[in-house]
Amino acid sequence: MLLAGAKGLAKQLLPLLREQDLLTNLLVYDQNPEIRSFYEFAVTHDLNRVENHFKSNDAFILGMGNPQVREKVFQQLSGIGGSPISLISSDAIINEDALPGEGSTILTGVIMENGSRTGIMSLLNLRCLVCHDVQIGDFCEIAPGAILLGESSVGKGSFIGAGAIVNPLVRVGSNAIVASGSVVTQDVPDNCMVAGVPAKIKSRG
Repeated sequence: MLLAGAKGLAKQLLPLLREQDLLTNLLVYDQNPEIRSFYEFAVTHDLNRVENHFKSNDAFILGMGNPQVREKVFQQLSGIGGSPISLISSDAIINEDALPGEGSTILTGVIMENGSRTGIMSLLNLRCLVCHDVQIGDFCEIAPGAILLGESSVGKGSFIGAGAIVNPLVRVGSNAIVASGSVVTQDVPDNCMVAGVPAKIKSRG
């Protein structure tokens, strides 16, 4: 399989890949030509080599967090024959009526309660809590310790910072950023950055 990315998130994923016996014939791809190795694995920067790799094993996992980068690399790899797979920690709690989307990455200590959903290629980082009936869009990143309370929602391509809390029924728009430690008590428009307790708009666009 292919691991796309060779920096911080990829380092977090490596123990899960070992645990789930996914390191056989692993190819690591990163766009930064200065990165030449990832632990014991060589790093390629050549998409032609990646495309050839996909002819024998088309599975890939994204090892980067930024939502916009996740979407860009997903489109790139899917376009040359790659198929995303989900990576879910054995320590995560996914309730029976929770539904992670295709290609989801769900790390240690995450809880997804009944009725919750994530879109494709979304990342739920360490010990975040996704309460009942929460809806998370495609390519989102939910950082460690964030809490999304019942029936809240997060639009496509948004980032929820570490330890942030999104209150019940609150809608966070698409391509939005919620700063770490914020408490979101009101809806957040698309393409905004909010911060504080309670969270207020700090920038738009």
